Amino acid sequence: MKIGRSEVYRVQEYEGLGFPPKYHLPAWTAEAVAKHADWMIPRYYAPEHERLIGSVHSWIVRTSGITVLVDTCSGNGKERPHTPFFSMLETSYLEHFAATGIAPEDVDYVLCTHLHVDHVGWNTYEHLGRWIPTFPNAKYLVSRIEFEFLAEHEAELEDNARIFADSIKPLIETGQLLLLDPPFELAEGVFIEPAPGHTPGHVLLRVQESDGDLIFVGDILHHPIQVWYPDWNSHACRDGEQATQTRRSLLEHCSGTSTTLLPGHFAAPYCCQVGGKSGLGYECIFVADDE
Repeated sequence: MKIGRSEVYRVQEYEGLGFPPKYHLPAWTAEAVAKHADWMIPRYYAPEHERLIGSVHSWIVRTSGITVLVDTCSGNGKERPHTPFFSMLETSYLEHFAATGIAPEDVDYVLCTHLHVDHVGWNTYEHLGRWIPTFPNAKYLVSRIEFEFLAEHEAELEDNARIFADSIKPLIETGQLLLLDPPFELAEGVFIEPAPGHTPGHVLLRVQESDGDLIFVGDILHHPIQVWYPDWNSHACRDGEQATQTRRSLLEHCSGTSTTLLPGHFAAPYCCQVGGKSGLGYECIFVADDE
């Protein structure tokens, strides 16, 4: 997409069947969803499989003279015993990245909206038996709260320890990890802002544009149905009350504007704008990412 002064690219890792809806969105009810079947099936929900349809992708934005990669998906060859869906993958992510015409060396900043398994994996790749930074010239930006939370809970799950060992520690060793205390202005009109709830230190990236801001929302939203039902948290939200508050605040702020939301897990067409109030939430207006 070309929006104002910004160029936006999407880098696909996976798209297809995801989690069972009741597992991923515990508030899910067939009655609530039935009225949305026309847009949800088959693009965002496969009832024959009882699975949601989702995506795992990164966003690249070139704006204000910098190139920022937002989240790095799951990575290849990374052992994740607690989350087998993301474990020991072999995907074509780097080939898809190359198709944008941007080289890993061109990335100035990698923003990890949070430190979950499917947002940090391509921070590094394996080379000669070692995990090294995929983006050699980039500063990797992480909220200090998020980093400290992962470090504190490293022993809580084996996956946490592995994430730290293979996707965070190598960045510390090369001096590429930069801890932030948002809000933080990265460049003119480019802001990293707190968006807690899904995790304690979750952040978003907002790019100001005269014809409608771009907001890279990470996991504030996992599925478009959450625009219609903002109180529906994912199973992975650490603080459900705070996650709902953050989501509602974002949607209210964007309602009726030309702001484009770019989540990390929406299936095609991957991003949306927020219409007016509708029932318990807001209308979700899809925006094609090739416009």
